[in-house]
Amino acid sequence: MNARLAAMPDDAYVRPWPLHPQPLPGEALSSWLARICELYPHIKPSDLLADLDIDCAVEDLDRYTPEPILAELAGRGVVPVERVRMMTLAGWTPWLLDSTDPADCDFDTYVHQFSVLLPADLARVDRRRRTPTSKAWLPWASTPRSRACPACVDSLESTADINMTLLHQYPVLSSCLDHRCRLEPCSALPGHAIFWDQVRFGSDERVSPVPVPSAVTDLDRRSTEALTTGWVELGPGRVHAAVWFRLLRTVVDEVSSPLVRTGRWATRLVARSSP
Repeated sequence: MNARLAAMPDDAYVRPWPLHPQPLPGEALSSWLARICELYPHIKPSDLLADLDIDCAVEDLDRYTPEPILAELAGRGVVPVERVRMMTLAGWTPWLLDSTDPADCDFDTYVHQFSVLLPADLARVDRRRRTPTSKAWLPWASTPRSRACPACVDSLESTADINMTLLHQYPVLSSCLDHRCRLEPCSALPGHAIFWDQVRFGSDERVSPVPVPSAVTDLDRRSTEALTTGWVELGPGRVHAAVWFRLLRTVVDEVSSPLVRTGRWATRLVARSSP
């Protein structure tokens, strides 16, 4: 028996799945479950969770998975609970977002506590108008979309290693730092195949990596640094990860400001937000 499981008390023992590949670096929880299913005939990710009290789709587990479910999946996959937690957005709180519960993640508090391009007291009416009306608002997690690096996929030794990186599915990053190329939209069957949006469905044509400007690479490098170390090194000094991501979201909000409302700051806003 695995030494970690042997050391667990009887009432905490969870019978592991017979086949349970380890999560790949940065992999999303839904991707890991899909790869496990590839090892069993006629099994879907939802079948792996059939006896658990989960009332959401498997892909929604990447945003939030209750702690009891995390512990159960960790036992079944023989993976530390913390490792499973990092495969969901819950593992990146409170740096990336305040909470995975929308009720605990206020838009105005997250976005408007700083100012970067515009004065803090400018166009408050417009700020309120841009506040999302949906109660399900979460920073960076509003529009998940499957994306991957073509160069990374081409370098895989086996289709069994095809997976979806959690943070590549959200607009936190836009490039692959290893290959300095753009993340491309796709549809993936983790552990089996990947289909690029820009290629005719069913075609085995490869997608050529698209280089990104150095400014994009620098931005993504700093965001990755924030996520992995908790800090970003800038010219004036270190900035905490939580401050960094809130500053980025503030910039997104400010460049969305109607120029007619920005008065004498319009010229500055256009100059700062132009390529």
